[in-house]
Amino acid sequence: MKDIDVKTLSVIKSEEEKKRAEKLLKKVTFTGILIIFLISVSPCIFYFYEAFPNSTVWKTSFFTVKVSNYSSLHSAAWYFVNKFVPFYLFLLWFLTCRHWWRYIILIPVTLYIFQLITILNTSVEFVDEMEIYWLIPVILVTAAVVHTLRLKLFYRVVRGVDLEKLNKELKSYDLDKK
Repeated sequence: MKDIDVKTLSVIKSEEEKKRAEKLLKKVTFTGILIIFLISVSPCIFYFYEAFPNSTVWKTSFFTVKVSNYSSLHSAAWYFVNKFVPFYLFLLWFLTCRHWWRYIILIPVTLYIFQLITILNTSVEFVDEMEIYWLIPVILVTAAVVHTLRLKLFYRVVRGVDLEKLNKELKSYDLDKK
């Protein structure tokens, strides 16, 4: 890592630019380490349900937790963690992805949000039953936005067509006809 720092900083001439580059490098390094930590801790989060008792009531001196729609707190925590960990990892992926298609990751993120809400809702009898109906509008909107982005990128990058210039030219033809 020191070689990269020296190479990067040797190109920069002024001291102020060097300080800015060092600050940016520290920020990027810290962010990378934080992301690595958050991903590597996910198996520990997944097995967190093991800490819950195998009964419907958990009394401590600080709090009392009671579940009514699960057989035990252990199973309720297992359901929650099985939905939370993929949500957490998909969310990290969405936040760190720089590709143009990253918005399509919002579909599984939204699915897991709906599933987490269902698990936390005490009035629901069955889990993972109706989420797809809530997800269909999200899928349609997200797919339309991603498809539009893809078309704009395709025309600009692959074909070299500037859509703004094309729209201006089409408007000028419309004005000529009037």
